[in-house]
Amino acid sequence: MSAVVKDPFLKRIEIGFRRSLIRLLGKFVSRKHEIISTVDYNACKYLFIRQDMIGDVLVSTPLFAALKKHYPQATIDVLLSSKNHFVLQNDPAIRKRWTYKKKIFSALKMLRAVRNE
Repeated sequence: MSAVVKDPFLKRIEIGFRRSLIRLLGKFVSRKHEIISTVDYNACKYLFIRQDMIGDVLVSTPLFAALKKHYPQATIDVLLSSKNHFVLQNDPAIRKRWTYKKKIFSALKMLRAVRNE
């Protein structure tokens, strides 16, 4: 079994590129008005999107519990890959677990269902 070796130089270039891109986009996109502070976050729907790795899902579970504790009426849905959709099966904070499959028709069908929500 061979291990994948990541080049630290390439990683630094990638991170630098991402930061530069975010700064550049920030110059073109600006708010013309303040964020409305009268939003009722307790009545909002939250969708956490596509966590492919099982570790990402496990690390996120405290966030779901904290969000539900702070906003008990909030609706929390999660979009998971078909590899790890079972991880949050018994999490009471999650209302719906959407499963993402890397097939065009399945993805479009799922996207339409999410948009209908």
